[in-house]
Amino acid sequence: MRAVVYDEYSSDPSTLVARELPTPKLFPGSVLVEVRAAGVNPVDWKAMSGGLDGLIDAVFPVIPGWDVAGVVVGLGMDTPEFQIGDEVIA
Repeated sequence: MRAVVYDEYSSDPSTLVARELPTPKLFPGSVLVEVRAAGVNPVDWKAMSGGLDGLIDAVFPVIPGWDVAGVVVGLGMDTPEFQIGDEVIA
C-alpha cells in the first residue's frame, strides 16, 4: 500500500513522504478503504505537530488524513453493513 506518512512530530510539511507500507490488518468491525480522495483539515496539522500527543496515541509512521472518500476493498469480521466495492466517506 502506498501512503503519505510522517515519522516524527513536525510542523514542517516537507517532512511528509510517500512510501510503501504493509497492508493494514483488518480487525472486527473495520473495513479497508482504497482512498480515492483525501482532505487535510486543522486537526491533521495539529496532530502532525504533536499538539494532540496527549489525546491521540500515535504510532510512527503516521498516515495523516481524517477526511477520506474511497471504495471498500477489504472487510473485517462483523461488518454486515459493508460490501466490497461500496463507495464510502469517512
